[in-house]
Amino acid sequence: MEEERHSQQQQQQQQQKPQSLALEDCLKLLRGERDEQRLAGLLLVTKVCEKDDHDSIRRVYDAVGVRFLDRLLRTGMGTGNVTGGSNDNDDVYLQLSVSILAAFCRVPQIAAADEMVAKIPLILQIMEKQSSSNVLEECFEILLLVSMSHKDGVTAFLESGGLKVLASHLRSMTDGSQNFELSIRLLQLICVKISPDIAVKEYLTELSIMVSSIAQKFAALQNAIKFELLHILSVVLSWHQLVVTLFLSFLVVMVVVGVSSLLLTELAETLVKKGSGSILPLPLFALSKGSKVPEELTLDDLSGPLGDALRAMSNDEWSTCIQAGIMDILQSRVAADQKLQALVVAQSMVSILGEGWLIGQVNLHDARSSIPSDRCLLLILELSRVEVAILLNDLGYLKYGASSSMIGEISQKQAKLSIAFYLLEKIIKLISEVGEDEGNVISEGSITKVILGLNETSGVVLEYLNDAKDHGQRKGDDLLASVRFVGSYLAETPLAWKEKVEELLGYMLSVEGEHEPRF
Repeated sequence: MEEERHSQQQQQQQQQKPQSLALEDCLKLLRGERDEQRLAGLLLVTKVCEKDDHDSIRRVYDAVGVRFLDRLLRTGMGTGNVTGGSNDNDDVYLQLSVSILAAFCRVPQIAAADEMVAKIPLILQIMEKQSSSNVLEECFEILLLVSMSHKDGVTAFLESGGLKVLASHLRSMTDGSQNFELSIRLLQLICVKISPDIAVKEYLTELSIMVSSIAQKFAALQNAIKFELLHILSVVLSWHQLVVTLFLSFLVVMVVVGVSSLLLTELAETLVKKGSGSILPLPLFALSKGSKVPEELTLDDLSGPLGDALRAMSNDEWSTCIQAGIMDILQSRVAADQKLQALVVAQSMVSILGEGWLIGQVNLHDARSSIPSDRCLLLILELSRVEVAILLNDLGYLKYGASSSMIGEISQKQAKLSIAFYLLEKIIKLISEVGEDEGNVISEGSITKVILGLNETSGVVLEYLNDAKDHGQRKGDDLLASVRFVGSYLAETPLAWKEKVEELLGYMLSVEGEHEPRF
């Protein structure tokens, strides 16, 4: 055994010697004065250096120099000139330069260099004109590696029009291809690193195009990538509500510093539109006694510019694709977290397009085109009801039966509860409007299912409120959301749970949000 091991070591050393000599010959060529020598050296690199041999690749990078690589790249693009080259070899030079650049970027220290960030605009220009899958794959790899390694990589990508280029290629990519996987990883990185307010302010058009491209893939794919696209959609679509958060924070500051109620009224009346969607209580507006300040502001009234851009898109197929993708997930045996994320996307879609998005025929030229128009509505109703029941049960235990160290978990469950309640309130509004429409697209059987389901859930919520009353709890976002849901339901069915409501009416009127200021 010892002799065999010694023999193997000798063989490895003998193999490394010629390889080491070949690398030295390659480095000599790369350091040559003539472009022909450097080109010859680069052609040898692929035969001499292994992909994971970072030390050798680093030596090659130092030897070739940034300027020559840049000239070679521009020559391949047809805008530069390497001595001894000809226009007939542009494609060869482009393939070589991109391959070498990709190899360099696989070394983290090189990918993190400022010189690599400076190449991002050139790489994107190449991608706009190229159709070769090999070149495109290495271009995507370069963009991903530099964006991951350099603190300004994502910013450079976005400022150079990267989202638009990425969206244009995403539509035509083959599912499961290396290009597609690299694109998804790049999108995930962008979602993590970019500031939402900058994304909406600076890249609004690109974001709307990107959502449309992702939506098509989200509907078509039936593998694990579908859930990665779901996560990207949940993040990007949530940015349309950014203006709401900023506006509410602004109002809090104004109230704290003592801005007059008249000014608050004027501001509210300027921003609040008529005929809006489900209610988002805003106690700040009820602070000024005797004034005609609106007592509530709607989430949909303050939909931001991303929502406006998506609504303005001439092709509405993207919204149908998202609906189809969500139905696929809700009808599948997937983890609870993935179904909840589907509800997050549904919440954003309803907030952008209104509750009418929940119904409508799915026209995607596949088997899903025969699905009833109210299937999405019923799926979201059922999952929202289940989530409300589970979350209220969990919150009851955490608040009344667990230790005070569970505050963080309580907040997380309250956030999830708000999503489910939002969708249920939208469904209440939709059913009330459909009832007045003679040509509705929801069958009588489905309407009955919805009403029975909502009635059952309202009973569960009332029990939760009764339990909170017994424990002397009057403050909490979950309690306020519960009261709001009950109020929305009773507005359409005043006689439902009559005795229970009368018993709890005084308590419900006293409920406050967790951070509602007192004056």
